[in-house]
Amino acid sequence: CDPFVGGAGHRAVILPIRDESLCLDGADTTVAIVADSLTSVGGTFAVSYGHDSSVGVSLDTSASEMKEILSQLIGSNVHVTKHDHDDMGEGVAWAVTYPGTSKKDDQLRVVDTFVTGRNAKVNAYPILTIETHSPENDSSGDFRIVIDGESTAPLSYQASRVKILQEIHRLNGIGKANMLGPADGDESSFLEFSALIDDSFNAQGLKAITLVGDLTSTFAPGDQLIVGTCELEIKSISHEKYDDTQSAGYLYESLYSTSPEAANAKMLGYSIMQIKPSDGT
Repeated sequence: CDPFVGGAGHRAVILPIRDESLCLDGADTTVAIVADSLTSVGGTFAVSYGHDSSVGVSLDTSASEMKEILSQLIGSNVHVTKHDHDDMGEGVAWAVTYPGTSKKDDQLRVVDTFVTGRNAKVNAYPILTIETHSPENDSSGDFRIVIDGESTAPLSYQASRVKILQEIHRLNGIGKANMLGPADGDESSFLEFSALIDDSFNAQGLKAITLVGDLTSTFAPGDQLIVGTCELEIKSISHEKYDDTQSAGYLYESLYSTSPEAANAKMLGYSIMQIKPSDGT
């Protein structure tokens, strides 16, 4: 037959050809070995896997050194990266990936008896890894994180660290979550936006800036901003429909009515961010 010739109300139906999932023993295990302290952290700890262990592991151990240690315990298929970690004050973390197993004894375990520092501790935690990828670099839209059947609110594919953690902490059963910083040698990533900045614009008594579109799934209170040489912190963020009689809509209409940003704001609305200096003053 000739598809889509004649008739009416044609529709395309997408059916899966094959759906596969990893077996329990086929999925890699990813954990974080995390050292935390309120003061400078030092000393050594022991790491075990199965019935084998390695003692005297220093907090200064590099990623390559940790890989060598764990390879002797687990095997050759181990990947390790080292990250700064400042959840409590001082700390360090190693992200470790190794072949999964269904045996309960074959899990990484840590003993931190000889770690020094105020409230110092070393633990191994599971890691949730989220990756977005587009071959054409044209990603857009939102996603959700589902844990034990409970879902977060929509998160932008560009969502900040603070925003993701905010939504995860709203899930029942999540006591505490944190995010690893950049690996050693990597730089922190950042997003660039064009913003409407006017000294006369305030929101509920605080200085505010405006960005085109709904960015409430991208940023959250506590996110850091750099505007020129100023380091700022988001106090609150909300999305509004375009209104040329008040708020940011009035500024767009009266000062920048012919700008591309004003045209886009009419279609997409705008996000208003209350801001304050990041030092709290």
